Formats: sequence, C-alpha cells, structure tokens
Amino acid sequence: MKKIKDSNKKVSKFVKIFDYKMFFYDFVKWFFGWPLIFVFWPKRIYYKTKRKGLFKGEYIISANHISYTDIFIIGVAFWFRRISYVATEHLYENKVRGWLMTKSRVISINKDNPSLKTFKEIQDRINRGHLVAIFPEGEIKRHDKNGSDYKSGVILMSLFANAPILPMYYKKKKKWYHRQKAVFGPKFYVKDHIKKEFPTIDEINNCVNKLKEIELELAEYYDKN
Repeated sequence: MKKIKDSNKKVSKFVKIFDYKMFFYDFVKWFFGWPLIFVFWPKRIYYKTKRKGLFKGEYIISANHISYTDIFIIGVAFWFRRISYVATEHLYENKVRGWLMTKSRVISINKDNPSLKTFKEIQDRINRGHLVAIFPEGEIKRHDKNGSDYKSGVILMSLFANAPILPMYYKKKKKWYHRQKAVFGPKFYVKDHIKKEFPTIDEINNCVNKLKEIELELAEYYDKN
C-alpha cells in the first residue's frame, strides 16, 4: 500500500488542537453538550483489556447500532476527543438533518459501494487526531442480533487509515434513570491478520468474522456485568 502510506501524513499538534474545520462541532459540543453528560455518562466495563493506554492515540471506534442516540453514548464516552461519525448517504435527504451533519463534519458513505473519497476523508480525520466512529452493521438493529450483516468496510478503512479498531458495545437502558453501560474490548489490529501488502478476500472475511465474534463476546460480558 505504497500510495496509502505516502498520503498518510500527520499534521501539526497545533492543527490537532485548533482544528478550524471542526469549529461548529466544537462550539455545539462545549456550549450545549454538557447536559448529555448527566444522561449518557457510561459505566465503563473492560473485556480482556485495561483502561490504561486504551483510549490514547488514533483509532476507529466500531460499535453496535441500537438507536439514533448512539452518537451521544459514544460522544460522552470519548468526551475529550473529537469524533468524526460515518453515516449513510440517505440520512442527508432530510434538509435540516443534512445541514447539521454537514456542519458537524459527519462523513458520508454509500454503505453498498463506499467510494475512495470516503476512505480518504476517514484517513484525513485520523491524521488530524480525530477518532472515527462507525457502525459496521450499516443500520439500526433494535433487536439483539449482534454481528448480523456486518460490513467489511471497517476492515478496509482500518487498513487505509493505518489505524486499529476499538470495539465498543452497549444496550438501551431498561429504565431512564439507570446508568448507561458500555463495554470496551482490546484494540483490533487488522495488519496482524494480513500476510502480504494487499489483503485477500479470505483475509478480509476472516477479520470480519473475528470482529463479529468480539461483538458477541462483548454482548455476553455486558449481560454479566
């Protein structure tokens, strides 16, 4: 992946801290987002990993998708980091929502046929010190069908951006006054499962299956805690 590596340039610390492109996102988050902390601040549970060093660096957050409030659960869990969410193109059809998503620098994706532009945008956000959050199942799953219809795009994004994947799992609270819980697994390094410079279809599918297994394990661990 020579072309990928050559374009994978890091930006200065100044840009990472004062990223003018994220002005609207930062303004809304820091001036209007505080009430969300009291509603969505999660009890962090760690599966086969420890907190120390887990949240440092740049990586792609891979989470299950249970409702439109998932972005708040993730946003509060990683409160002190900028998060670039990946969302399907059809969500932009609503003019108001589309405007908000564009201003918040949400990354648009065609989930059936992701474009090179999307991959480059994800790589750019990672290089700028952002976290990227994606829902690999591609749509909201209101029932407990963990890992169903898992898209392989997250694997290719990880390779393209040269960033590991941090698995995250949560469920809807049974009562509104219950504290939100979230389980985090160890970072998944796709490169460790690729033998050569370019992955084969079998290697990609193998990584997808491993992430499915991890999500199922996180779900089981969630229920026990």
